[in-house]
Amino acid sequence: MSKLSKVMDLIALTASSNEHEARSAALKACKAIREQKLVLLSPDDPRLAEAAPRPPRRRDPWAEAEAYRRAAEQERQERAARDDQQARWRREQEPAPAPSGDRWHRGLRKKITVQFATDCASCRRPIPEQTPAWWMKGEGDLCPACQEATT
Repeated sequence: MSKLSKVMDLIALTASSNEHEARSAALKACKAIREQKLVLLSPDDPRLAEAAPRPPRRRDPWAEAEAYRRAAEQERQERAARDDQQARWRREQEPAPAPSGDRWHRGLRKKITVQFATDCASCRRPIPEQTPAWWMKGEGDLCPACQEATT
């Protein structure tokens, strides 16, 4: 006996002269409608009922897990490609590295040379080396002759 014939029998029993059969058939029909096993075409006429459409297929957890894994793998590949593209763009935007060589020529440190005056401030003669005035260059810059003349 097919489902459709069972439904037809239920509908026929609701119109039965036996009150008990009609009531139980109506209750079964209401239960089938409530459980969505029966769909009414017209709410006015319960005899116009048809079997409910088949329920959707049961979920397959393995298929869902595989679909999720495939989607995650595809997103990981897209993210890796996007990160590679950003890294390539950043490398292109970086300034060229400084030429290798001596640190002094790379601009990290500069040599500063301080040269004191080697001439006497008053007579413009060179201050002789290894004299006290030569050792004290920058402190007045006077040759020994000019220093004696001022004292």
